[in-house]
Amino acid sequence: VTGVQTCALPIWAAALQGQQAGIVSRALADLIDFGVAQAIFFGSILGVGLIRYVLGADRRLTTWQPSTLGVVAVQYVLLVLVFAIGWGGGGRTFGKAILGLRVRRADGRPLGWGRALLRAGLCAAAPWVLGFVALSRKNRGIHDVLLGTRVTYDWARRRV
Repeated sequence: VTGVQTCALPIWAAALQGQQAGIVSRALADLIDFGVAQAIFFGSILGVGLIRYVLGADRRLTTWQPSTLGVVAVQYVLLVLVFAIGWGGGGRTFGKAILGLRVRRADGRPLGWGRALLRAGLCAAAPWVLGFVALSRKNRGIHDVLLGTRVTYDWARRRV
């Protein structure tokens, strides 16, 4: 395949290559991505406090303290961005890359930015939809069926 670097895979990985990923792999990858979004969020809180201190807007070094609704909104947007950038780019987020997963259209083509953003918005708003993967024989969640996507094991490196 052009643009793909192959590497020696362990036997178990080679056997799974291209297969639909199950609930455990997908949930772990999403948990890692949630951690990435949280790290960005807390870094932002500290960064805003530091900038306010340096600019003299606040004489004490304090952190930004948004309302509960503000926290939820910012965290939602960050999670959507983490998902959409990963899926729209190379088809994988940081968590999916660690677990050897890739999100593609059902026909194998890349998601594209619009579909990645829709999928990210749905997954971040209703993470429980991932649970339907466990009930599906094809390891597809509601979001996969609605948007024509699938998550497969894919350890190949692709040039973007």
